[in-house]
Amino acid sequence: MLQTESEILRLKNVPVKVAAAYLGCSLEFIRTGIESGTLPIGSCVKLSNNRRTFLISPERLIQFKTGKKE
Repeated sequence: MLQTESEILRLKNVPVKVAAAYLGCSLEFIRTGIESGTLPIGSCVKLSNNRRTFLISPERLIQFKTGKKE
C-alpha cells in the first residue's frame, strides 16, 4: 500500500490509510494530529457527533515527510 511521491501527487485528497502508510505511523496518529493541529498536512471536518472527514493535501504530506518545499 505504500505509495510513491508521484502516486500521492496524483491524488486530490490523500486517504488517512495512505498517509499513515507513507509516514509509517498509525491511523490514529494521523487523525489525532490533524484534529489537534499538530500535524500540518490537512484538516478535519466534523460531520456529526461521531463522523469526521479528513482532507489531506498531497503536497503538504510530502513536504512534511521530506522537509522540502517546492
